[in-house]
Amino acid sequence: MFSSLKLGVVSNSKPITSFTFVEKKLYGSSKIKLIWRILLEVCSVSELEQRLLGEMHSRIVRSFLDVLILQELGKGPMGCYDVISLIRNKHDVRLSAGKTYSCLYALEKDGLLCSELDSNKRIFMLTECGKEKVKELSREKNRILGLLLNLFEDE
Repeated sequence: MFSSLKLGVVSNSKPITSFTFVEKKLYGSSKIKLIWRILLEVCSVSELEQRLLGEMHSRIVRSFLDVLILQELGKGPMGCYDVISLIRNKHDVRLSAGKTYSCLYALEKDGLLCSELDSNKRIFMLTECGKEKVKELSREKNRILGLLLNLFEDE
């Protein structure tokens, strides 16, 4: 029925995002339209799943921003824009300076960080209390992950 139909899938190990017809010598165009519509529905589901996972990823990173900051400052002092760049590069989430400074100042207020001005740039570093908190979070990592998994359990 289809003389020479080739379907090229553009993927690169990501969800299917587009389809191309390589050769257009086709017969039975109503069946082609049906196949095309089905493929577009599959593509839409894939895009929906990808969008949902992206939103969940962003929400998790934003919800655990304080934990991420503490862990990264455990490796050495950083400025606000260093934190923003690190989160963007490592987790592919874009943060505003306001959100990041707010989190940094809250951690400082809680006694987990201290800061100093270094040539017009505020540098944040862990306090002893902050170092203890990072160790505690590291010890409790499996329990924290278990709490996250429990959110998605079916009862």
